[in-house]
Amino acid sequence: MPYRFARAAPATPPALMGLPKFAVGQRVEFAPGPLNPKSAAPKSFTILRVLPAEGTRRTYRIKGDTENFERVAEEVQLAEVH
Repeated sequence: MPYRFARAAPATPPALMGLPKFAVGQRVEFAPGPLNPKSAAPKSFTILRVLPAEGTRRTYRIKGDTENFERVAEEVQLAEVH
């Protein structure tokens, strides 16, 4: 019996993922991930750039009001500021 290779599932094209939830310049709140739950990160961030989708994950480049560096955050870690 011949050996059969498993096929990888096709990646979800960005067009099927939908539009990004947040826009460049928008103010958001950031929730640190489970590996760093007590991060001293500021609460308020600004979206600097919407990064290309990686599979089904949407990521953003963000910057805190009191930080001198940028972060990359997944969409699920961000919430709208009201």
